[in-house]
Amino acid sequence: MRLLITLALVALAAPAVAAPFTMTCTSGGSMTATVTQSQGRRAGAGSARVVFRYKKARQGANEAAPAQGQCAWAHRGLNDREGESAGFKPALAGFSTVKAGPRGLEVRFSDDNLDKLMKHVSKPGQRFSLIVANKAGRLEIEKVH
Repeated sequence: MRLLITLALVALAAPAVAAPFTMTCTSGGSMTATVTQSQGRRAGAGSARVVFRYKKARQGANEAAPAQGQCAWAHRGLNDREGESAGFKPALAGFSTVKAGPRGLEVRFSDDNLDKLMKHVSKPGQRFSLIVANKAGRLEIEKVH
């Protein structure tokens, strides 16, 4: 009996984390992805944060593809309580390559999710999906497809 009460108290004390969902987006419009880097006190001790901004689609992506610059859940559009941004901390925010050529400036980011997100956002009309979880009232990107 004491074990059940202890387990119940531990379960109640644990923070609630919503299961991740798939968000479908179409690039373009006013959609942006911004990387902000902060410098640490020691060399190489900084961190980075990515903020992805979009407009809310009114319908779910299974009903209709989001318009350019919009995102939606598969089963419904985003509601009034859900913001118009999501973010994440990239594992590595640096560039692995920067190359200028006939196709313009080509940038490859060290973090795979950051690299994919930047490529999607830079090409208007491209559909892509994100795995997103609600963490303490903030939408956090876990994976970019």
